[in-house]
Amino acid sequence: PPIHGIQVGMMQKSGGMIGFTTWIGKYAVSPRAGQLATFAIGLIVFFDDYANTLLAGQTMRPLADLLFISREKLAFLVDATAAPVASISPISSWVGFEVSLIETEIKRIESIVGEENLTIEDSGLAVFFESIKYRYYPWFMLFLMPLLILTKRDFGPMLIAERKTQVYERTDGGDSAGREGGVSDGGNEPCEDTPKKAWNMLIPIVLLVFFIFYLLVATGAEAIGHDADFIKKIEASDSYSALLWGTMATALLSLILYLIQIVQYGELVIPTWSVMKLCFTKEEKLDDAETKAFKENDIANVENNAKTKMEGPSESRSAEEGLLDNVEEAVDAKPSSVADFSEGDKEGEATDKVNDAGTEVAKSSKPRSLMSIHESVESFLFGMGRIFPALIVLTLAWASGALMTTVGADRLFSKWITEGVAASILPTLSFIISLLMALATGTSWGTMTILFPLLCLPTYTVSEGDPAIF
Repeated sequence: PPIHGIQVGMMQKSGGMIGFTTWIGKYAVSPRAGQLATFAIGLIVFFDDYANTLLAGQTMRPLADLLFISREKLAFLVDATAAPVASISPISSWVGFEVSLIETEIKRIESIVGEENLTIEDSGLAVFFESIKYRYYPWFMLFLMPLLILTKRDFGPMLIAERKTQVYERTDGGDSAGREGGVSDGGNEPCEDTPKKAWNMLIPIVLLVFFIFYLLVATGAEAIGHDADFIKKIEASDSYSALLWGTMATALLSLILYLIQIVQYGELVIPTWSVMKLCFTKEEKLDDAETKAFKENDIANVENNAKTKMEGPSESRSAEEGLLDNVEEAVDAKPSSVADFSEGDKEGEATDKVNDAGTEVAKSSKPRSLMSIHESVESFLFGMGRIFPALIVLTLAWASGALMTTVGADRLFSKWITEGVAASILPTLSFIISLLMALATGTSWGTMTILFPLLCLPTYTVSEGDPAIF
């Protein structure tokens, strides 16, 4: 999850998230289309539930406001898609973590019954594949979401929230706007002149899927041989290593992708030798004659525009003035007392403003990378900061699970289950216990961390190794 948070931070800083929202906005022109787009983004970002929530929520929030979708409905769409799709995707961080817990329990069972007497799969990923058909909640939610969107059906408080935003055409997100907590958007916005391109979000996602699949197959082939079929390689793979190295490779390649894109005047330019030379040359050390002439031409244009404004409107404007509208506005925005100045004072003030404005224009004319290494590092830290609270909860859940095992809670559960519980009701009992634990802790990962050591071994013992019950 930390590396996924880093990736989301980089995609936000690069302008890819805004570009993707703009692209989606061309087709999502109604509340129904906007909700379907949110659902689709949730399916695309299947590799991590927390990153899915950050990415889909922040990407679609401005568009959802414009389409009169309440914040309550947006939160429901994002959350009810993120967790289900991540919990059944074999290359998600959720499943990677779950598989590691399953493999730990399989090793415990092997140490008791012996490897030759094991009646279940000896691979955590293989056990996960067997459990997909029993994951009723994810499948139900993934079927329910498009059904509710297409039929425009809402219930209870959600219906009230949606009616308020759509009847009154509120573009502020409704009554719940402003009550979001925890995650802040500030500090990681792209620069004003950064081109907002959707590929800066889509390319890293494609790279992530490719690397994780490649590493899953590679680690599986290393474990059982290259002659095994694809499914067997996936089942025998090291999902933790695949997720770790796959996401790290994606983050590094994303850094390079953003570094080689050159921006000038708010547009991407071809990275020719002269452009690259200017890009990596400090501003105060630019001695190239062509660069000096380029900057002097910019400042001369500013002077002409400013003097024209001071002397009165001109009958014609040069084509270069269109590039300097922001400088003209700065010159226009003078206090009313300027009317009392003498003509010489006006020219002196205009000259000062031109010097400052010319410096800014010369600065903006200098090519730069879409994201520098410094900006990438800042987005790294920003992404880590947003994930850090979840890591604290997960660490405490790990500690709780280890503590319960140390004090013998797993043996107590085993005694209760083996003495008076029928094997056929163990799935239902596990569901109820997990429900109460999830409500108490507020974390699915924490619930898995605590309950896997408590329930897996007793369940295997009572069911006599029945794979369907386990």
